[in-house]
Amino acid sequence: MRATPTCIAIAGVTGKLGTLIASYLLDTTEATVHGFCRSPEKIEKSLTDRPSRFKVFSGSALSVEDAQKAITGCSTVICAYNRMDFQLMVNSSKVLIEACDAEGVGRFIASDFTLDFRALHRGDLPPMDAHIAVWEYLRQGNENGTIQVKAVHVLVGIFVEAFFGVFFNPKEPKYWGTGNETIDFVSYKSAAEYAARVANDPDEPTGFVKLVDFKATMNEIATAIGRIKGDGSPLPLLHQGSMSEAKEQVRALAGTDTPWHQHISLLSMYYFQTPEFQLGDDLDNHRYPGVKKISLDDAVKEFVNY
Repeated sequence: MRATPTCIAIAGVTGKLGTLIASYLLDTTEATVHGFCRSPEKIEKSLTDRPSRFKVFSGSALSVEDAQKAITGCSTVICAYNRMDFQLMVNSSKVLIEACDAEGVGRFIASDFTLDFRALHRGDLPPMDAHIAVWEYLRQGNENGTIQVKAVHVLVGIFVEAFFGVFFNPKEPKYWGTGNETIDFVSYKSAAEYAARVANDPDEPTGFVKLVDFKATMNEIATAIGRIKGDGSPLPLLHQGSMSEAKEQVRALAGTDTPWHQHISLLSMYYFQTPEFQLGDDLDNHRYPGVKKISLDDAVKEFVNY
């Protein structure tokens, strides 16, 4: 166990999640935050207004030298990169890991913040390939001694903002399986708080940390939408097939050159609803009490347009 306060570096601090993590750390802890990004002019003013505790470092995500300057003196590095293609995400993560070892950083929190991808192989579900590649790289490096920094993977389920804003259309609500498969959900705000609390935890947890806001099935979502936004009856859902049929379609796509984003609805709903990718009941929420979690009703009220 270490004593607080500490220094925490956030790579990708101009992104939504990175900004929220930095804000939470500055608002609720005594930690100093190093924000690493390519375009410092995009950093939120609410962060740069606190120069005694928020330090700005600009540079290339692919430069070990730039990364080292940004993380010097920090005990934990959080990778909050997003919306990168596979190779850039993997290479930029490797740069941060190399910089961590060069600077003696204790922990590296990977840019996961998703469901459990450990049952997948690269190519099974292309959007998860970068997560799998970075996890394998860290695991193998820790096992053979070529990487010293300890890996942390924060798994949080699916962001409610993305689910209701991108993947689920209440005008054409598709689902696979029985509708009773459980899906793990989190809000961006909660995910940021979870990440910040893991980073600032004096017990310095490593490995996989699983934290969610709520769990719900498609049938429960349909019921909540009907009750809150409709006439009281459950929203009619459009059944697309069994989970086995969804799996077969996903496997068929993996053997083609078809761009995965053309089938994002199928791939995403298969991933969201498959039990082996869920976070299960052995969650770590008890380690971080007091997080103001969003509920299913809250999510429907705020994010569903119906």
